[in-house]
Amino acid sequence: MASVKVTDEDGVEVEGILGQRLRVQPLPVAARNSEGLKAHRLYEIEAQEAHLPHDYGTPNDTMDYVESRAGSAKYPMYKIPMEIYPEVWVVADREFSSKFKFKKDKVITYFAVLMNAANLRYASLVYPKVQLRITGITMNKSPKEEPTSSQ
Repeated sequence: MASVKVTDEDGVEVEGILGQRLRVQPLPVAARNSEGLKAHRLYEIEAQEAHLPHDYGTPNDTMDYVESRAGSAKYPMYKIPMEIYPEVWVVADREFSSKFKFKKDKVITYFAVLMNAANLRYASLVYPKVQLRITGITMNKSPKEEPTSSQ
């Protein structure tokens, strides 16, 4: 699984997620090589103990199959759609947003890469197929905008 952002403004830059533990990001003040390509940092993050590498739900195969007696035509409101698109509104608090110097495009790109990575996790689901969609992003810039702030 990989989810990266690639830009080509002043040379190719790659930034994002390369699997469960690998990340890549351009080195901001690094010298270029003989072909003029920018240097990148490939680094490993610590695995979270609470989540195993393939922390997915597994079907319960020990139970007997139960068939509906009512029939699906009688109660169409209970029919599961083939595809679902949960809508996500992201709130970036002041502390998080400050890491991006409050630049909208940087925050949007970060969450786009993150959401793409999440959708790759859900790609194995087939019924229903799940694809998350970002419907909006709120970027807090001051402590007054924080609901948990005491200021």
